[in-house]
Amino acid sequence: ANEGGDYQGGGEFLERTEPLPALPNEDKAFPEVDEAKLRVTMRHFVGVNRRLSSGMAVARIFHAVQSPKNTALDWYQDPNWGKYRHVCVSLLARIAGEELARLR
Repeated sequence: ANEGGDYQGGGEFLERTEPLPALPNEDKAFPEVDEAKLRVTMRHFVGVNRRLSSGMAVARIFHAVQSPKNTALDWYQDPNWGKYRHVCVSLLARIAGEELARLR
C-alpha cells in the first residue's frame, strides 16, 4: 500500500502530489465560548428537563444529535437543539454533568 495515497478501489492507490489544505483555525478546532453563559444555559436546561440522566445526553441535544431516548422529534423545537454545535461536545458533557450533579 502506498503511504499518503488515495484509495481508488481494486487495490490501487493514487499518489498524492500536493499536501492537503490546512483547515481554517487548525490550531483551534472550536471557537472560544463564554463558559459562564453556557453554564447558566445548562443549569436552566437541566433544571427544566430533569428526565435527562447524563451530561452526554444533554450534550447530544445541544449538538442536535439524536439518540434512541432523545429523538429529533422530541427536541427539534427546543431553542437549545443544535444551538451549541460550535462547542466541543466533551466540554458540553462535562458542564452538563456538573450541573446535573449539582441538582441531585
